[in-house]
Amino acid sequence: VNTVTMNSNKTVTVEFEPPRTLLVSVGGGQGYYSSIQDAITSAKDGDTIIVYPGVYHSGYGGYFGGYLSTLLSIVAVDRSVTITSLHPDDPCCVASTIIDGYANGANPWAYEGVVFYPQAKSGAILDGFTIRNCGGYIGDGDNGDRGQSHPDGFDGGYGWGPGIFIYPGASPVIKNCIIRDNLLIGGLGGNGVGADATRNAGRGGWGGYVWGGAIYCGQNSSPTFINCRIINNQALGGRGGNGGDGVDNGGVGNYGGNWSRTGDSTYPVYNIDPFSLISTLVNGPLWQAFNDGQHFLIGDYRWYSGYGGGAFCDANSNVTFIDCNISGNLAKGGMSGIGGTATAAFPRLQDPIRAYEIPAFGGGVYCRAGSTVKFDGCAITNNVASRRTDVAEPNNKLDPYLGHGGGICAEDTAKVIITNCSISSNHANVGGGVDFAYANIEIADTNFISNSANHGGGVYGEEGPAYIANCNITGNNAVSDPNDPNATLGFGGGLHLWAVDVNVRNCNISNNLSETSGGGVYFGGGSQPVLGNCLVTNNQAGRDGGGVSVNWYSLPKVSNCTITSNIVTGDGFGVAYGGGLFSSYFTYTSVINSIIWGNTAITGSQIAVGTGFEYTKMPSTVDVNYSDVQGGAAAVYVDIGNVSDPTDDCKLIWNYATNLTGTSASDPKF
Repeated sequence: VNTVTMNSNKTVTVEFEPPRTLLVSVGGGQGYYSSIQDAITSAKDGDTIIVYPGVYHSGYGGYFGGYLSTLLSIVAVDRSVTITSLHPDDPCCVASTIIDGYANGANPWAYEGVVFYPQAKSGAILDGFTIRNCGGYIGDGDNGDRGQSHPDGFDGGYGWGPGIFIYPGASPVIKNCIIRDNLLIGGLGGNGVGADATRNAGRGGWGGYVWGGAIYCGQNSSPTFINCRIINNQALGGRGGNGGDGVDNGGVGNYGGNWSRTGDSTYPVYNIDPFSLISTLVNGPLWQAFNDGQHFLIGDYRWYSGYGGGAFCDANSNVTFIDCNISGNLAKGGMSGIGGTATAAFPRLQDPIRAYEIPAFGGGVYCRAGSTVKFDGCAITNNVASRRTDVAEPNNKLDPYLGHGGGICAEDTAKVIITNCSISSNHANVGGGVDFAYANIEIADTNFISNSANHGGGVYGEEGPAYIANCNITGNNAVSDPNDPNATLGFGGGLHLWAVDVNVRNCNISNNLSETSGGGVYFGGGSQPVLGNCLVTNNQAGRDGGGVSVNWYSLPKVSNCTITSNIVTGDGFGVAYGGGLFSSYFTYTSVINSIIWGNTAITGSQIAVGTGFEYTKMPSTVDVNYSDVQGGAAAVYVDIGNVSDPTDDCKLIWNYATNLTGTSASDPKF
């Protein structure tokens, strides 16, 4: 706001400069700009830049808007201007107005597409472009070199969002754009040098991380994406270098890159000094001890991976996706290095003794701690968090769960609101459609269809509050990888919710498959989830809980639900408990105003209550009121364990005054 103070009568003339329209075409010519960047440099806040169809490239770097740019970008925006294609509402025009990263030859690192600097507020609009082929390989770390006083391998390069990079504080609007076929690959860590008579070997350098295969939304940024297609992008972490080998009568070998663990006096871990023969006991995370002036690690090895194949929303960002298609994206971790031999005479490797794949997070979108991310009317399909490619070597993982959140992954106080979306055919090890941990999730009016994972084919949640309402959760699978002999069993075909205070209401949960437990829903952990007014039908599990499986201290309330036509097959287990509902491991399940009818299992077709296992007593209770259960109380299986020991008896609390008989007289006749 500009203020003018006058102390007497004056004649004042005010002139307004109208916004300008600037034109850009590939050929240039009189009255045209030959590059988008030249037009931006000439423009003022409020101007409009119209770009004719064509392929635009050539890079821009250095100082820009007061910021030192390490990004060689095609378009750098530091003001509130509208940059639009000639016809942003015409898909053919959008497809032919292209910002292309592979501009100058076959360099391993290509250009960034569009960079928004902090000055680019909500008046900065990008409308109707295709942004493609940006990114590439980030620089590899050199091998260690004692001549440079750097015996450890150098760390590989890391990077963020090659298609669109949004600086902290920026709040642009990106609409009607296609962001496709962008790729970022973390740099390889260099190998550590070998030991000699007076010095230990060097560590392997760490492979670089990639945060956002196409889009990076910086901390405290607030971008909005409207009617955009974010498709076929990849965030691939780099591989760690190998540790140097030890020698007899001298130094020991050192660790491979991208490896760390936490130690204490009981379970020691040592920081091996490559400048001497000293190894120091570390109490706490070993990676912190690696920050020695030559390495600047930001966290444990899990952060040096691929995050957000389509987009990465950094801490405290506020990101909105409206009517967007986020599909075919991949987030995948690299491999760790291998530790060097301890000595020639004792050739056991330092850790890790074999290379392992680093877990990846968010095949489509990753939401970091403190971020608020909204999805409204979006299609999130065919995204993958980690994809197993090495069938011949099944032991390449410390953690059996390599991929988290095929469609969306949210962690650690992130708030994610999903409304009126379709989330389908995504894959991960944990949370095929959505994975959240210690986050705040609200999902409404959304379809989860044909997603797959080991745990939580549709949704996996751990800790934190959640609300899931008016959703169609159908055709999702929680199964193991048949090509992996070390694969884990699948739990929770539709939903797998552990220690989540969740309210699941008005949902259709049908035709989901769990290899083991909870064909429709798996509850676990010491929380009080609510399953209310839901239809749970035609789901299948292998061992227990064809419809719903309740486990490990969970205290759920099942209210106004219909649980019907679910099955537990017993395939591969020899037992099959609770076709409709299974409750076990110190749980208390309340059933009120519900119908449980027409389900199938070997033991307890409608309801089974366990476990009274005599060697590990974990009895549970099911409390049924105002409900219609086929066969009535007599048909409920209640495990009493050792008949001479009442402490292991499970319990059925049955309100005969309010429950229907469960006979043909109360058949709901579906």
